[in-house]
Amino acid sequence: MNTHNPIFHVLAALLRVALVVGLFAGVWSVYRQLPETPEAARPEAPQETSLSIVLREAAGEPRASLSIPFELYPIDIAAAQNEFFSEPRPGKRLDDFLAERMGERAPVEGRLDENGQATMKVKSGPWWIHATLPGELNIEWRLRVNVSGQRQTVELTPDNAYTRSKSF
Repeated sequence: MNTHNPIFHVLAALLRVALVVGLFAGVWSVYRQLPETPEAARPEAPQETSLSIVLREAAGEPRASLSIPFELYPIDIAAAQNEFFSEPRPGKRLDDFLAERMGERAPVEGRLDENGQATMKVKSGPWWIHATLPGELNIEWRLRVNVSGQRQTVELTPDNAYTRSKSF
């Protein structure tokens, strides 16, 4: 190839210009898709989900009082308590330790109605449901739930119970 030919120099100059224009066009297309203001760049706060909790008892078992309290925690409270008591923390109370671990999400308390149902609004994310069904056979739930979407239903059944203990 003859590099002293004027056509070669013109063609090389055109390719250089095309390369610069192509790079500029790529950067411009990305720039146009950026948010206009810093407020739009912030991720949205976690949305709230309508969480329904339903108690399903095993067939053939006597129906207990279904108006039972339950708690929703953003962390595994039992694991956090074990962690707190496993090593000394001078000057720090359990309540302070739990509040620090939960961050901005506070525990939510509720009560199942006589039909064994409850509905509440909670922020999306992982939650732990703690509930105890009293009776001849106490059934306790410590159930981890990933809450997401507009609506979600969680069933408390004997199959997903944490413990069963006979009361005397």
